[in-house]
Amino acid sequence: ALMATMGIAMLEVRNGTLRDFSGITLGGQAKFYAQSGLQEAKYYVTKIDGNWTGASQERVNSSGANSGSYDYTVSKNGINYSVVANGYVPNRTAKNAVKRTLNGNFSYFYIAVGSVVLDPSASGAISASGNAIYKIYGGKLYINSVASTAGSASGNATIDASEIDVVGSTSGNFIGTVKSGLSAVPDPLLNLPIPDSAGLIQQSASVLNVTDTRTLNPGVYVGGISCSANAVVTLNPGIYYMKTGASGKGFTVSGNATITGNGVMIFNEGIDSSEVIHLSGNGSITLTPPTSGVYKSIMFFQSRTSTNAMTLSGNSQTKIRGNIYLKGGTLSVSGNGSNAGSLHVANRITVSGNGTVSLNNF
Repeated sequence: ALMATMGIAMLEVRNGTLRDFSGITLGGQAKFYAQSGLQEAKYYVTKIDGNWTGASQERVNSSGANSGSYDYTVSKNGINYSVVANGYVPNRTAKNAVKRTLNGNFSYFYIAVGSVVLDPSASGAISASGNAIYKIYGGKLYINSVASTAGSASGNATIDASEIDVVGSTSGNFIGTVKSGLSAVPDPLLNLPIPDSAGLIQQSASVLNVTDTRTLNPGVYVGGISCSANAVVTLNPGIYYMKTGASGKGFTVSGNATITGNGVMIFNEGIDSSEVIHLSGNGSITLTPPTSGVYKSIMFFQSRTSTNAMTLSGNSQTKIRGNIYLKGGTLSVSGNGSNAGSLHVANRITVSGNGTVSLNNF
């Protein structure tokens, strides 16, 4: 399928074959592969995929006879890393290649695109059903379950990533290189600190129900925030702490509500079962995370002890960037297509519906 995200056209490669679509320049395709190399490099140095010490430069190549390819070189200076990534794509005669080079700089704690499913034993620790497509652009899927069906894609559903690393095995339609029988990977966000609510301004003493147009400020919301009906809500930059309270709701969006927030991180204590992160409805949801500081790239963060699920049942108007972190909970995604962030770390992941759930960092 041909997709456009954040204004950048992206090429999808299936079964190792590059599909030539009119309207996408070869240079644009080559840029996509170079970007994939940058994301791959960021994963590599977080030690999810390897234990590189930085003693010398590392170069990795991914290529196919009839498809685009990328290679990248990583160098290290203290906790900082530099990457030169080259993306290649055959021209229409398949005799030459178009090349784009991208440079990236980042720190060791940077987490890029992909999914880590932490449950150590569940069947269907990640599962997709119906006509759903769970698509990771420029990243990998890691499944820690030892089950013979640790990953399951039933019906017409597909789970699509450049590589699927699984401790057990997978069943169904997985697109990408599947590597079974591997060791479990650590939680990449294990050392992310929980926000200190004492250092935040208390904005509400009970559940804040919003059905009108208003702007909210960061701080502590006892009982959480519920946006419904035709609410139009703007979130100013900062940390939004959903604190357990009587009849708490966590952070919920429903109806025709429109939510917009840039530089926002939403934390959910989720002590009571009713305190969930629930994004649904027919409205528009556009959220981006902080670009600096402790919570750089973190969009949703739920207490590690909470087993509550996060539900994302939006539509094509749902556009979320950044990381979703549910160490003890299940991420449940459904609907007719959504942009669902860049990194998913959850105990389990379920995907259903008729659309494409896209993970990217563009």
